[in-house]
Amino acid sequence: MVEQQLKDRGIPYTTHFPDDSDFPTARSRSALAGMVPYLCVNASDLFKDGRAAEVASPKVFLVLNDWWKGSKCSVETIVRLRHRPSVTATNDPVSTTPSTSNSARAEGIKFDPVTSTVRFRSPKIAGCVPDFLEQWERLSKVIVVAGEVNRLNKTEQFRDIRLISFDLCTATLQYAPGYLVAITYTPTSDSYQVSFYRSHPTSTPAAHPPAADDESPHQLIAQLLSHHLNELTTQPQSTQDALGSNGKQFIQLLRATLPLLVEAEALRAASHGHFPALVVRSVTEYRLVWDNEGITRYALDICLTPDAKSYLITDASRPKGDLPVDLSCGPLTPIPSLERVVLKGFQAARAAKVATPGSVPASTPAAAMTPARGGGAVGGGSGTSGGVTILPGMPPALRLDNGHSILCATTVVQDVLRAMGNEVETAIASINK
Repeated sequence: MVEQQLKDRGIPYTTHFPDDSDFPTARSRSALAGMVPYLCVNASDLFKDGRAAEVASPKVFLVLNDWWKGSKCSVETIVRLRHRPSVTATNDPVSTTPSTSNSARAEGIKFDPVTSTVRFRSPKIAGCVPDFLEQWERLSKVIVVAGEVNRLNKTEQFRDIRLISFDLCTATLQYAPGYLVAITYTPTSDSYQVSFYRSHPTSTPAAHPPAADDESPHQLIAQLLSHHLNELTTQPQSTQDALGSNGKQFIQLLRATLPLLVEAEALRAASHGHFPALVVRSVTEYRLVWDNEGITRYALDICLTPDAKSYLITDASRPKGDLPVDLSCGPLTPIPSLERVVLKGFQAARAAKVATPGSVPASTPAAAMTPARGGGAVGGGSGTSGGVTILPGMPPALRLDNGHSILCATTVVQDVLRAMGNEVETAIASINK
């Protein structure tokens, strides 16, 4: 019956008697248990999705269980994953994420994180192959996340990302030092949901929720990022899985926006007030708003470029080409001494480059890990860059539009925003005098 299901789908197979090297299994006390061979198929033949097949070991086994007991038997399909993700420590904040393993077992699926083995037990032999393929299609939505992390980790640009934990529904990865994202797939809605956490050497015990200070700044826009990830995965793809193909793009977005969100929070905390307020217009467009005692309002627009490598920072009151000024934050007043504000940001970017040449590759968002909360302009080389280095031949910043806007690398955006923000507040204070 099992062989016929494979034949009907044009899936070649071979018979294979049990071997200890195939996969870990408990020894049966029955002398008959090893008399019926396994059916062995190639993952590339079984899985239509090329990306999902890449994360599975070449051999997939279909095992007939309990036939020697004289009662109802079942078929177990066993897949070993290529990767071996580490299990997160019990004192990590991400451990507070609800486990989905119980619901997975209820569907007849078990995952062993130690051996990276997925087991699917089908109580109905007549439909064991289509039942498994249907379940695997759901599982592959998360499995490809783990596979994509392992693939990216082998590249120079993403060598610091790693898989923290993995089960049948959620993959948790570190996308920047100390910052974690949990990606959960929900079959009922066929969508992904992301949650963000901080990780420290002395993390909050799993029995207690993480402290407020440990919340990742990305959690504030988690719903927006979940929507963006689902948009990415619904884009037409050729031969690769949607998430696998766009995993790099999503991680680049997280790494590029992290320093911006950290610095926006630091600027507001340093001002001891509600401003500058961060307004999120989209996952790539942000606005810092200063309200001058309800009389005038100033704002900087911060837009991430499509390659996620630079930010364009402009006065929000100035038209962008043929587009009208966005007044969703109320009427805006031109920022006083704008050229000086841009100059301060430009000087901060150059100082950040010179401060620590060659210490950390530009791909590492080190500045995001060490936000400066002390205020103070960064102009004459006094700013700290957190180990930022710009690649040779790539300027850290460019002044555009006759000195009225600036294009800066994501690796120095913290320094630039700190300097520009402080200069804006200085200009507002001088007007009030």
